[in-house]
Amino acid sequence: MRIIGITGGVGSGKSRILDYIKENHNAYILKADELANELKTPGSLCYNELVGLLGEGILTDITVDSKPVGIETTDSRTDLDGTSIGDIADHGNAGVAATESASDNEIIANNVHGNIAGKYSEKKRTIDNRKMAALIFGDEKLLKKVNDIIHPKVREEILRRIDECKASGKYDLFILEAALLIEEGYDSILDELWYIYADEKVRRQRLKDSRGYSEEKITSIMQKQLSDEQFRKHCTKVIDNSYDMDNTITQLNKLL
Repeated sequence: MRIIGITGGVGSGKSRILDYIKENHNAYILKADELANELKTPGSLCYNELVGLLGEGILTDITVDSKPVGIETTDSRTDLDGTSIGDIADHGNAGVAATESASDNEIIANNVHGNIAGKYSEKKRTIDNRKMAALIFGDEKLLKKVNDIIHPKVREEILRRIDECKASGKYDLFILEAALLIEEGYDSILDELWYIYADEKVRRQRLKDSRGYSEEKITSIMQKQLSDEQFRKHCTKVIDNSYDMDNTITQLNKLL
């Protein structure tokens, strides 16, 4: 099983490349920012430590419809109104992501044809990314403390999943994607590290079209990320994703 890391600047098109690999190759795909979010589920160490560090002011209440075991209902969840995980990761803080913490359940007894439907309205408290980002913005010491909570646990889980995938024998490829693979020293656990490059003008246009970012915001994010020279220095392969997807696929197929 080849263990490949994929990194690159904001707007380089990493997600499209991961989608292609997932659809066309026998690969286990893992995004570090999504894993960080997963590790901050209710009662987890990351969640409790973050709230302990930053305070309950970063929390937002949400309501989730759920059901007891054995009763058919439809689950729905209110949207989390906050800065996206990707936004924060792009700013060099892949550890900060949305999480949830369950509180008391409130039973809503719905009578359907004379029977109790057993639908529950469950209140949960989630970390609001916008509140967290506002709190740590410009505070390098606090940002470091947040990352010191999250990054070690993310790394530990990545290593566990690599071992699990190897032992299963199910996959030809293990693909790890993160904006901070180089900064966090993940090259030491990878067989290959790929840099997804795209021309800056192309990246800027993509971010305007897909995320609605302003020029000022794009510049601010890019200034906090590694330069093209730094990416090329540390990565074993470079994929130019400045053009159409067919061009990129040709490069990918040669490497895979």
